[in-house]
Amino acid sequence: MARIKISTELQLSPHVIKHWKQKGYCVHGEVAVYGKSIFIDHVAHLGPCHEPTYVVAIEMKSGASKSLRSQMWTIDRRHLADELWGVSIASPRDSTLKKWDDAKRQAYWINAGLLSWEGDCFKQHRRSRVTLRKHHSRYYCKNRSGLLLVPENKDSLAGYPSNGDHDYITHWSYGVSKILEWAQEQVNTFTTKECYANLPRAMNAYRKRRSAMNRMLRYLVDEGELEKVGKKGRYNAYRAT
Repeated sequence: MARIKISTELQLSPHVIKHWKQKGYCVHGEVAVYGKSIFIDHVAHLGPCHEPTYVVAIEMKSGASKSLRSQMWTIDRRHLADELWGVSIASPRDSTLKKWDDAKRQAYWINAGLLSWEGDCFKQHRRSRVTLRKHHSRYYCKNRSGLLLVPENKDSLAGYPSNGDHDYITHWSYGVSKILEWAQEQVNTFTTKECYANLPRAMNAYRKRRSAMNRMLRYLVDEGELEKVGKKGRYNAYRAT
């Protein structure tokens, strides 16, 4: 097999997707975390997207640097995944692997695994494993519901340059787009009660779904996509413009 030269995370991304799909996982790219200003490069999971049974969080970097270890630690302490993996373009040196093993700010719950690209496949340098706190297993992935795992980011590439113009899907943008899509399908006006009954599953991440929905409706009115047309009973009524 011909060796494939990779120089960017974006070029590495298709191989990451293929690697975990071959293991039987569903894979998403640039996954937003609810309530946090972070995206995980890739999330692979078992079970349905709206209710995964096992979650693997994957971050990519050019090397197995301190920055990559820090990203692993951030995901770990937020209890988002059952496994953590760092994937580097360059093969790490022995001194780097020692830093990976000795880093103090890591493995609070899970030791992150480490893969590197070897030109035609991935090489495993460290495996992902749970720490000795096994009696805390119920906490490993308690916040997985905050991951935005939707069809729109399934099999999506990750690793876009931070100064690029890539449109990231957030809980907010996803909710707004789905509400507008549903509103445009309504022949007549609709009420907030009807809208609430048809919210997408991803909006379950909001603690106050109705308040979030009302903010999104007001935003769509301000953008000229919806028009408020009074009330039906005690509920506000809208229609698509």
